[in-house]
This record gives sequence, structure tokens and C-alpha cells, in this order.
Amino acid sequence: MEFSALARGPAPDLNPFPASEEAWLVPRTSSGRLEAATPPLKRVPRRVVRWYVSNPSPLTRLRPKKALGQNFLVNEGAIATIVGSALASGASCLLEIGPGPGVLTERLLADGRPLWAVDLDPEACELLQSRFGDRTHFHLLQGDAVRIPLPEGEAWSVVGNLPYNA
Repeated sequence: MEFSALARGPAPDLNPFPASEEAWLVPRTSSGRLEAATPPLKRVPRRVVRWYVSNPSPLTRLRPKKALGQNFLVNEGAIATIVGSALASGASCLLEIGPGPGVLTERLLADGRPLWAVDLDPEACELLQSRFGDRTHFHLLQGDAVRIPLPEGEAWSVVGNLPYNA
């Protein structure tokens, strides 16, 4: 009996077969046919991993509400495009409608202009207040952006990722 090598490459770390070279050789008879022999299996211990997070990120706790038509931005390209367009404006103030968890808000605040954020969702407002409430140029209004009175004065750059139903 002779052996021929399989073209599989090196064994992965959790391979149930022995790591010896002979485990990767297939027994063949003198006529070249495969012989019905398999290498003995080694026991792989089961590992159960349990994760305990004492304080998960508040961003992950906020879930989009279908009733409000919410969809939170995660696409980096879309985020950069929206923020870039808003900051290209020469307006002295920014108005963000529907900031949700504050993905755009965080980047807009970095510009230093006064930012007014209007959101209908009380959970999102609570999250935004905890994240950005200490910044002097951040102003949060809870309510419907169509009905809530906005401060009057200088020109505004209006930005947002509007809900599907808006």
C-alpha cells in the first residue's frame, strides 16, 4: 500500500484529525484505488463563551421605531456625504432634524457652529442629552420638527436623515 497527499494545505487549528502528516495522506491500494481507512478522530473540547457587559453602549440600546419611520445611518459613505454637504454651507447655524442616536450630530458638533437638534423620540432625546448635553453649542428640542417653534434669526443649514414616511 502507498499513500498520496491531499491538496488541502495545512490543517486548521480546530481540525478534529490528528496534526501529523500521515493524517493528511490517503491510503491507496497498489492499483491506485482509495482504501477505506480514515484517521482516528481526536476529541475537541467544547467551549462555551458567555459575554457579560456591565454597561452596554447606549448607542446599541436605542432601536429604530417602526411607528416613527426611523432608520439609523450606519453607512460611512452616506454619513460623510451628508455631513460634508451640511458643513459646506456658509450658514452660521445648523439644524438637524431627527438625529436619532447622534451619528451625524457628533460630526456636526465638531465644526463648532451652534447646532439645534429636533427629535420626536423621547428615548433618542435622552441619549442625545447624555452624549452632547455638556457642549455649549448643542441645543436639543423634543417634538415634531414641522410643528415645533424654531429660533428665528440667521441663516440655517438644515441636515438630517429623514424617516421613510416623511
